[in-house]
Amino acid sequence: MVPQVVDENTAGGREINIRTLVKRQQEAMRSGRVQEVMSTSDLTYLADVIDRGLMVSYLDDSIPITYPMLGKRRDTTTLARAGSGHGVDYRLNAARLIPQVAEGADYTTIDPSDESFEAHTYKYGVNWPVTWETWLSDNRDLGLLMEYPQSWGLSARYTQQYLFTSAYAHNTTLFTAGKGNYMSGAGSNLNAANLATGVNAIRNFDDPAGNVSVYAGPLFLVVPPTLEWTARALVESTVVTTGNTASIPVNNPAARSATVVVDPFLEAIDESYGTTGWYLFADPRIRPAVRYGFLRGYETPSIYVREADARLLFGGATDPFDGDFLTDEIAFKLRFTFGVDVADWRGAYHSTGEAASE
Repeated sequence: MVPQVVDENTAGGREINIRTLVKRQQEAMRSGRVQEVMSTSDLTYLADVIDRGLMVSYLDDSIPITYPMLGKRRDTTTLARAGSGHGVDYRLNAARLIPQVAEGADYTTIDPSDESFEAHTYKYGVNWPVTWETWLSDNRDLGLLMEYPQSWGLSARYTQQYLFTSAYAHNTTLFTAGKGNYMSGAGSNLNAANLATGVNAIRNFDDPAGNVSVYAGPLFLVVPPTLEWTARALVESTVVTTGNTASIPVNNPAARSATVVVDPFLEAIDESYGTTGWYLFADPRIRPAVRYGFLRGYETPSIYVREADARLLFGGATDPFDGDFLTDEIAFKLRFTFGVDVADWRGAYHSTGEAASE
């Protein structure tokens, strides 16, 4: 299908597709009418196509992301800067017992016992300068124009997931033996017994106020690609067979105990246990281990083109695709906001996944 954009301000609407723009460019190039390659209104349509291309690639699941599933989203109203406040997020603790109120009695005051964690959001971006000559030679088939926004959308998606995984991957502050959410050493590999240990631990942590609140929500088993089939066999199989004379069927007690989530960035980020380590995450709505977010009002990537700083002697202002005054350079810029922070250690469990000693 040929991408189309519609001008809703004209009577009945007007459709301009990419083939039309290309054909107009080629005809103008051949006839020498370079100034007529694009009309002012066409630039509006083309800008819309570029922006749509950026968003399509940003939402493309060819680069899988896990942060919407594993993290708690909390946007901020300001960016984190040196010497400025980072924005402190307060959340209520786990559910607790609510006392009965007798007739005519006062309601008991409950202490929310808020626990805080910092929320940082940063700005990310790049720029891409291209010469006017390169633009003209390649723009006949819209090669650079369409390819770069797509790659930028994927790059933004890639960067955000990389930052999220980096926040928790073998984080020695988030996961410690003292907290009880960390397993290491020989024999910590992913198997039914170790998974049961992790599930039991994460389900029975006290909340920050010390109230015993057994967590009964969903769990996510996060693994690198090398452990995907091990994890799926462990929690998605309804039967298991063991030994030389195993009987079938045999119930699998680990079945449906967690949802498998594969994070392809673990192997690249964690150089020590990236291929063996595994994690359990609680539902972030209840016990968020990691927070992610955007600057409010800037939740998606934006692409910009630098305004032209030259004017035709008798023709008025030029468009941005004519380049700047001194060098004829055309420049694009990508900008997006994102932030990741560790929140509550009770919401995750980590094992280094080392094999048992022989």
